[in-house]
Amino acid sequence: MKPFPLKNIAHDKRIFNYRLSRARRVVENAFGILSSRFRIVRRAISIDIDYVNTIVLASCALHNYLSRNNKKYINIISLDIENESEASFKVAQWRKKTTVRNVEWRETHPLVSLRPLKNQRNEQGTEVRQLFTSYFNNEGVVSFQEQMLSVVPQ
Repeated sequence: MKPFPLKNIAHDKRIFNYRLSRARRVVENAFGILSSRFRIVRRAISIDIDYVNTIVLASCALHNYLSRNNKKYINIISLDIENESEASFKVAQWRKKTTVRNVEWRETHPLVSLRPLKNQRNEQGTEVRQLFTSYFNNEGVVSFQEQMLSVVPQ
């Protein structure tokens, strides 16, 4: 789902963007951890398409096994940490860039982009985004969302 543009954004739309980015970070952390552990998902998988699902599922199964059976497999620096009670945010180690011998690199490589998509708007997508915006600002409100607007990068 696409966030609202930040220029002259209304408060209810900022709330939507925050909640969307919060959900997106969970997925990004999962892929960041997966790609930092399994090299095969760092680049386009150049094998028969029939085997890609098996490789991804095997990677997820190995990840789940390791995270359950090895306490050191995932540590606190592997995840984005959003602390609502302290209104603070720390980015995961895999997102940080490091410079070694004048070469900039990340803990993991960025995920490979899919084919470019045309930036098309449609009525149904706009309607769904508006429904979520209304929900996040009314019955789906969470107590910390107001204070986190100024803390979490958008």
